[in-house]
Amino acid sequence: MKVVKWYRKAAEKGNVEAQRILGACYDDGDGVEKSPKDAVYWYRKAAEQGDSEAENSLGSCYGKGEGVEQSYDMAIYWYKKSAAQGHVMAQYNLGLAYYYGTGVEKDIQEARRWLELSSKQGFNLASRMLLKL
Repeated sequence: MKVVKWYRKAAEKGNVEAQRILGACYDDGDGVEKSPKDAVYWYRKAAEQGDSEAENSLGSCYGKGEGVEQSYDMAIYWYKKSAAQGHVMAQYNLGLAYYYGTGVEKDIQEARRWLELSSKQGFNLASRMLLKL
């Protein structure tokens, strides 16, 4: 796909948004053959530049073991970086991690804190999860 070619050119020059988008293309198989390893590569490039969406996506890759060896510690690391920047999905992911004790010690208060932050931004799944607490 021609658009992927342009994203790749920009990504290779260090454009953080292009890196994140290219990671998503590989993650979804959108315009390129699906490749979790390539998705991780481009997400990491963007995450290392502080892109909160890429940080969350990279955390998700680690949590699922897609494109990298599964590591809940690394998933939590990237979710925390993203959530600290206010990324709604990362806040939700951290809330779930604390609720279930995945990669962190189970802590309902900490789960509530992250889920409330996500919910206040209008994320309905976080709001529904809060009803369980």
